[in-house]
Amino acid sequence: LVVLAVHPSQPGLRRAELSVGLLGVDRTHVALVGASPRRWPRPVEQAAGPLLRQSREMGRVTCFPADRGLAISGLTPEAVPPAITAAAARLLALVKGLSCS
Repeated sequence: LVVLAVHPSQPGLRRAELSVGLLGVDRTHVALVGASPRRWPRPVEQAAGPLLRQSREMGRVTCFPADRGLAISGLTPEAVPPAITAAAARLLALVKGLSCS
């Protein structure tokens, strides 16, 4: 199983589509870092191809909210924001479940 970390931009989604195509939908999980698909501008939404849409339908996409502090400083001794911890916990649970099947 491969987790693809993707910034939701036109080039990011095009690269993710190609990567999912090369690796296979069943072998990939997409971690979207930034705005959730509901908030994407139309051109970004249109950059998501059929494989990314299929991944979303199959529950193989986890959205991580953007965090300015982490984007600037990276991980520090400070606590990770709860929204990011929650997304990471969901991703871990999905990956553990997917890798066992």
